[in-house]
Amino acid sequence: METKNKYLSVDECAKHFKVSVQYIRALIRKGVIRAKKFSSVWMIDAAVLDDADLAFHLVNNVKDQVRKSDQIPNIIALSFFPVLWAST
Repeated sequence: METKNKYLSVDECAKHFKVSVQYIRALIRKGVIRAKKFSSVWMIDAAVLDDADLAFHLVNNVKDQVRKSDQIPNIIALSFFPVLWAST
């Protein structure tokens, strides 16, 4: 795939690979995707679109970004108000 621009934004990269922006940022932090920071914005080399290893990583690690209902912890509601027990 030929690209006109040398760099992609994190949003553009996420849309291309059909993953979340947060997941792309996590991959940048882990060093899976190399990116440069211009001012306060991360930009990704457009050559990443042709990276077969990255595409393989994204396809095989989808479980990293999917939460299943059985993984949600059981939450017990706690009351911070004193309970007034009526004694009869």
